Amino acid sequence: MRSPILANAIATYREQLEAGVLLPREVAEALGVNTSYLQEVCREEGIAYKRLKRGRSVGTQVQSGHFMRRQVELYRTQLESGELTMTAVGQAIGVSREYIRQLCKARGIKPLLPKHCIKCGTPLRLEERHKNGAEPCTACKPKQKLLLAFCAECKKPYVLSGKARSRHRRNHKVHGIRTSRCPDCLAEARARWPRITVQCMDCGADVQRMEAAYRQGQQKGVRGPVCSECRVKRIKQGWIAKRQAVMA
Repeated sequence: MRSPILANAIATYREQLEAGVLLPREVAEALGVNTSYLQEVCREEGIAYKRLKRGRSVGTQVQSGHFMRRQVELYRTQLESGELTMTAVGQAIGVSREYIRQLCKARGIKPLLPKHCIKCGTPLRLEERHKNGAEPCTACKPKQKLLLAFCAECKKPYVLSGKARSRHRRNHKVHGIRTSRCPDCLAEARARWPRITVQCMDCGADVQRMEAAYRQGQQKGVRGPVCSECRVKRIKQGWIAKRQAVMA
């Protein structure tokens, strides 16, 4: 618990600490307290003391977090308009660029970076940055590729993207499959397929499988079936075994 008497005694050295005439270590020795305790009291009282960093002979001023947040708010307009960079603001306040970036993220400030989009030349925002600086802006990012197809049963058009689009193109070019079903017709067709109830080979729980696919797998010698919970356990066990083999 902080002593009010010691706090008042430390407050009497405010001017010397802020001017750099006395260091926290010297004041702590004069009052007979720990240096960390004195620094904690200074932060609570808002005393911007100066300290000597290791390997440097120049004093560095240490400000409270609330003071730093207010200082960054003063530069919000310049940061968002690109007039000042985070490095320049950090040098003006006396902190690092990384600390300014953390404060900007916490306060919702979106500063413009000195990097530009490789396509349109627009300055990048902080959330659009990339390590090598070659990332396009949000407006220039490539759009997702879509494929318009027609259902073979209901004749309605539907859109495919991602893996479904790649699977449709592969079936059309490689396997020669010219027809396809929309998601609604495919779900109705799968509901009409005969199903069979079998037991999980690990825990013995009931598992629903399509009869044709199950029979075909049995003929090929595929082991199973396995329920979803046991499948997750097998994946975790395989991952743990692989990690142990790497660490061995």
